[in-house]
Amino acid sequence: MMSTTTTILALLRDLPAAAGAEAWWRQLSAADWPRLFPLLGVAADLPRLKDSSALATMAPDLWPELARVGDDVRRLQRLADHPAVPPAARPAPVYSIVDRQAARVELLASRCVTVDFLFDGLRQEALAAQVEDLARDEMGSWGQLERHRRPALFDLVDDALASDRFRDLTGFDPDRDEYTLTLSLQDLDATGIGWHRDLYWPREWVGEDVFSVLYGLGDDSPAKGGAFLYYVPEHNGLYAVYRRRHQATVLWNCRDSERRLLHAVSGYRGDDTSRHLIILQCLRRGDRAATPAPRPAPAAARRA
Repeated sequence: MMSTTTTILALLRDLPAAAGAEAWWRQLSAADWPRLFPLLGVAADLPRLKDSSALATMAPDLWPELARVGDDVRRLQRLADHPAVPPAARPAPVYSIVDRQAARVELLASRCVTVDFLFDGLRQEALAAQVEDLARDEMGSWGQLERHRRPALFDLVDDALASDRFRDLTGFDPDRDEYTLTLSLQDLDATGIGWHRDLYWPREWVGEDVFSVLYGLGDDSPAKGGAFLYYVPEHNGLYAVYRRRHQATVLWNCRDSERRLLHAVSGYRGDDTSRHLIILQCLRRGDRAATPAPRPAPAAARRA
């Protein structure tokens, strides 16, 4: 039986306040998700609430009801701010080059897919060298790069985005479309990144057909933590992927903000909270549904 808003809030009220958020997530089942995630989306967008006696002084006759609402929102915000991988989460598949047609189907259906074929082996080595060199100046930073600062890095990305494999997956056309490149070398809080819908992209792209590519420069694992989580409401699927080095997640930011997927990064289990990525924001000016069918993979391709 699917939960209702009332049953979700009642369940959260019964959870022990002293327990960690991960313990809270373990008490929630897939039957709770269709109502829980819309509530998390609302709670995540609200300013963070703190206990306050001011409301009791301002409106003593309304205080019991206001206190109850405030407590419910704070519990939801705690869940939103402390994502974890619940037992019912599904491992997200990682598609290889020979599965690129299935990867495109998954992207169109779920608005998110992880692949390991954005760069071929030689370009992976060249990319790693470029990033290692750049990281000496950019460690700990979050910033959009300009082409003139690292033209060789942009040349590598240009080649990847102009490839048949990327065009077949996303419909990106370098002669028509454009992208930005951000190098993200961060140490996150131990709690990860809370549930949210939006990623940063240029202001002039707001309301356009934009997708993000999150390209891993390091390894995440269940032992380390830092799973990329996303919820697909159409089939009530909560997915987790521990991205490995050179794997890339493509996440579509729909024109309609309500259709953008809620996503998060789960908490970390030790001192290593590093999350090193190249983040591409790609503006598609064509019709996503008109993306041409993938070409056959090369005969020499091998499943990862």
